[in-house]
Amino acid sequence: ISDRGYTLVYTTPKDELKLFELEERAFDHAIIFPQKSKGLGPTLSPQELAKFVDAGGNILLGASTTAASSLRDFARELDVELGERDSLVVDHFNYDPSDTKHTTILSSRFTENKFILSKEVQDGAPIVYKGVGHSLGNSHLINPILGASRTSYSYDTKEEFEAAEDPWTAGTQTWLVSGVQARNNARIGISGSVELFSNAAFTTELEDGKLAGNQNFARDLTEWVFQERGVLRSFGLGHALANQSVAEILPTTYRVKNDVTFEISLQQYEAGKWRPYVASDVQLELIMLDPYIRTTLDVVSTSETSAKYSTTFMLPDHYGVFHFKVNYKRNGLSYIEDRAQITIRHFRHDEYGRFLSAAYPYYTATATTIIGFLSFCSIWLFNQSKHNVASCPKPDSSMMFRSLAYPARSFVSAPIRSFAAAAESPIRHDILIVGGGTAGINVSQQLKKVYELHGTQTPEISIIEKSDKHHYQPGWTLVGAGLKDKSELNIPMSEAIPEHVKHVKNYVSKLNPEESTLTTDDGITHAYKSLILCPGIRLNYAAVEGLKETMGRNGVASIYDYEFCDNVWNNVKGLEKGTALFTLPKGDIKCAGAPSKAMWMAEDYWRKSGRRGDISVEFCTALPKMFGVQRYSDVLKQMAQDRDVTPHFQTVLTKVNGEKQIAEFTTADGAKVQKKFDFLHATIPMAPHDFIKDSAVSNQAGHVAVDDKTLRSTKFENVWSLGDASSLPTSKTAAAVMSQTPILAHNFYNANHGKELNALYDGYTSCPLLVGYGKLVLAEFGYGGEIKESFAKYGVDQSKPSRWAYHLKKDIFPQAYFSLFTKGHWYGRNGLIRPRFE
Repeated sequence: ISDRGYTLVYTTPKDELKLFELEERAFDHAIIFPQKSKGLGPTLSPQELAKFVDAGGNILLGASTTAASSLRDFARELDVELGERDSLVVDHFNYDPSDTKHTTILSSRFTENKFILSKEVQDGAPIVYKGVGHSLGNSHLINPILGASRTSYSYDTKEEFEAAEDPWTAGTQTWLVSGVQARNNARIGISGSVELFSNAAFTTELEDGKLAGNQNFARDLTEWVFQERGVLRSFGLGHALANQSVAEILPTTYRVKNDVTFEISLQQYEAGKWRPYVASDVQLELIMLDPYIRTTLDVVSTSETSAKYSTTFMLPDHYGVFHFKVNYKRNGLSYIEDRAQITIRHFRHDEYGRFLSAAYPYYTATATTIIGFLSFCSIWLFNQSKHNVASCPKPDSSMMFRSLAYPARSFVSAPIRSFAAAAESPIRHDILIVGGGTAGINVSQQLKKVYELHGTQTPEISIIEKSDKHHYQPGWTLVGAGLKDKSELNIPMSEAIPEHVKHVKNYVSKLNPEESTLTTDDGITHAYKSLILCPGIRLNYAAVEGLKETMGRNGVASIYDYEFCDNVWNNVKGLEKGTALFTLPKGDIKCAGAPSKAMWMAEDYWRKSGRRGDISVEFCTALPKMFGVQRYSDVLKQMAQDRDVTPHFQTVLTKVNGEKQIAEFTTADGAKVQKKFDFLHATIPMAPHDFIKDSAVSNQAGHVAVDDKTLRSTKFENVWSLGDASSLPTSKTAAAVMSQTPILAHNFYNANHGKELNALYDGYTSCPLLVGYGKLVLAEFGYGGEIKESFAKYGVDQSKPSRWAYHLKKDIFPQAYFSLFTKGHWYGRNGLIRPRFE
């Protein structure tokens, strides 16, 4: 120790040694080796030793068979129980041959903690030890350093027995040397043997001719206790807005949802020098009582003496007093706890947008009303004298009746209409449903059930749908994986549409919600009392140049087009080597998880068939992460790392050259990137139907503008919508439709009977993520990505791939769809039980 630069002061228990002078520590460290003394003297009480540790002092204790009671009491304060008085550790299998009583034992049961003992000690010669053992409590501050072997035990040396009948400790319960690191980083080393540190032990020669490892062990132990190793410190804590550099004077106030950069530097004291400390598990917490954000800090730079960690994240939408906190605690290392206080404020009045994009319909309605009123007044005032009111033709009474019988229930006053009779009378419907997909068929069934439940006659229901077949579209992912034949997943439309529903086999070309009418492709006008819009969304091949021309050829396929979904499996089977690209476009898409399902199933097939090493798999997604909900995105991100899948975020397919097998992408910064492929699974971009987008029922995005909770149009009282065509801000899946249908049916009945719309939709949807053959992650969530896992209450973690969920998707759902879903017997998360709305 002297050679390492320490000044040593020797004293005996009889001396009145004072650890403090003027309430300050008189020594940096204390070594207490009272080998034969029964006490530590009047000034070294357990309370005084505890006070020394609280003040930051380090202590190395060496006990013996006659350890003083005050030393034992101090050890108990640390949750360490020294062996009974006059007891020794005995080992009849690992001992020094020169000791016939086997009380001088050999032990190489070292801690594996590299911050306490060096590799030289851990792999070196065993330790010669003669002394008392100790047992350890449950305190997380204790670090076991050296233990006895499983053949050891402790016994009272004064008892003359051939064997210990009731040893105090035995086997691996017996510890020889332990360390304690207090919360203030002060350290205490406890050894049950003073002889361990003696010259005799340092020079003991073992049977193999090598010296015992005591000297190197004592060196490492004292270095750790005296904080020459395993010491961390932090500095340079800073934070600033993401687009600014960290200044010397740190900001004290931020605004909600600000992007903030945080940084801190860490260094480790090792071999007499400060060196950079590099780790992957350093985390930052943003706390206000409880953590609001916990994120990992990444190493961004290193120097000869330190490593800088940094991260950028968005502050929560919550104002108040918060703390940035780095709390890093690892066994053997000194603890790091650094924090900085900030205030997060809400938006100031002048930071809100002066014109809200969501309010443009109201701005337009106000301006239109004012302009229309002024125009009407001007025409009336300046043209009244030129026309004879009596000469106006008398309106047709039948047209007046029809206009009054089917009023446009708009929240904005409809324009003044002419009473001139049309060439043909419109076909009239009580309830007109546009779309014969999952939503249209299911809602027609459940409307009838709701009316029957209340003992009321069901109004006449009609469905407009041109298709000849009704498809179970979620099953097309199974076709792409070779698990189903696509012919199994459809039935004739005539079988899908219920008997009580009239089928109008046509397409809609124009909506006139102000008139409560619509026009089909054959030019016929249909008038309605109530309109339910659920035509879904259409494939928009034009959004990707060259995609339509090469689809189904040149290694290009997609599970989103019934015509080509089986080509996916043919390409997967046929690909022996090369590059496979899987894309996810921006904007509207049915089941945004399906593109990754196709990828995971293909990757698993290639892996099982032994060709995965020759195939590069890349996922080009418009999203900034693997999935829209963070919980499942994290699972898929880890899966991508484990299965060597390369993701390209915010990368959108814009052009395909099928002949040359080149796909062109646009990145977030507008750059054009070309990729050669051997197989391209192209998720076809999608868009709203033109007849909805061009009508007054739509919002700016072209979807039917509905209330997020009641599913009623926000513009026309007699218009409703659900499914993919609606503006509902949730994932477009069949599971979402099943949960929306009972909501709409209940609210529709209440609205037409003067009751409150008390059924509220919470955005529930489900995406069964196929991630391999026999593996599925059952994602369930609602508005805002709120997790709504059905089986969580039974202790099931649905974010982990499972076989039972795989068979739900593969075997149960396809059969249940045609037997239950299309018959109106399925009520979303309630299953077969009709929900009750209070």
